[in-house]
Amino acid sequence: MKLRKNLFLSKEAVEQGQRQAAAAGIKLSRLVEKRLLAGAPSEGLAADYWDKPGKPINRPGDARYEYLKAKHA
Repeated sequence: MKLRKNLFLSKEAVEQGQRQAAAAGIKLSRLVEKRLLAGAPSEGLAADYWDKPGKPINRPGDARYEYLKAKHA
């Protein structure tokens, strides 16, 4: 049974996925399904995530930084 889910991906990830799916002659959703069911994470996947959060970079004047700094002070 197939289920419909919303995924939020970067524009680059979608473009690359569409190219890979076209080269394989399949749809993007089938490519994603095959990769997820394969079980082996891609080589670069772990580098995209951190195990511990770091200190924020000081960005004076950046509205988002200033808001979060005041919120969590």
